[in-house]
Amino acid sequence: MSTFESAVVWTALPYVCLVLLVVGLVWRYRTDQFGWTSRSSQWNESAILRWASPLFHV
Repeated sequence: MSTFESAVVWTALPYVCLVLLVVGLVWRYRTDQFGWTSRSSQWNESAILRWASPLFHV
């Protein structure tokens, strides 16, 4: 990797990722403001995970 490519990866890319994170959060908040909840998703409440979750946490 050249010096220029290394500089782009280690200086510009983190800022690009942060901007994408903020833009994504704002977009999600504006389009689905009342869809955010602290409850777990239905997938996490399924009968399959009644056995898997305790085994994972042992």
